[in-house]
Amino acid sequence: MRINTNQLIPIIFPPGAGGHFFFNLLTIHPDVMPMGKDQCMKKLFEDENLDDSVARIKLTVPKDHSMWQDIESHDYYIAPPRFDDPNDSANWIVEDDSITTEGDDYFLNKVNKYWYRYGVVVHNVEQFPLLHKIKKQIGFDRFTRHVENSTNKIKNVTYDYSTWDIERDKDILIIDSDEFYYDWSKASPWIRFSFEYLNLKITDEGMDAIKQLWHHYLSVHSID
Repeated sequence: MRINTNQLIPIIFPPGAGGHFFFNLLTIHPDVMPMGKDQCMKKLFEDENLDDSVARIKLTVPKDHSMWQDIESHDYYIAPPRFDDPNDSANWIVEDDSITTEGDDYFLNKVNKYWYRYGVVVHNVEQFPLLHKIKKQIGFDRFTRHVENSTNKIKNVTYDYSTWDIERDKDILIIDSDEFYYDWSKASPWIRFSFEYLNLKITDEGMDAIKQLWHHYLSVHSID
């Protein structure tokens, strides 16, 4: 399935650093679609208002941390390469301002509108040889506290975080996880700036919905 390159939003983060939920916050915007097919369908055909969207997303972050990996959406219609196979790579085809991705082409063709934005998980940039072709990318760094909380709750998160390196001199919006996830006064400007960076406008009602979700995530993630 071919889409415009500006429709794709790579989210560059190591496992456990909070990238999935950050992108879920962005999906409060009507033009940003969830990464998974099930959540995308529910947003498009079941959510009647922002309250419905907030309630739906809250269900993906239960208090029982052992359920997180099972509930977290991995039914990607734009599929990343297999992270557990470093030899696997994203076989994208980029022509001018369009990109052909891998995944469920039938699903993407059915739901796609040229103004929609779609996320793709990037745990290992070396698996994405054409990543530089995407002008707008969001990356994560400085996540020591957040990762400690994640690994204490989800025991199967295994990753050598000392190897993480993201190029801050590139035109990538870098989110500092430890700042973003534990202080709303700092998180709120990050969110607004992220939408500006993506050339999207978020309403005050949308920000209120995001604030509810952010506080829900913090209350659950802070449980010892």
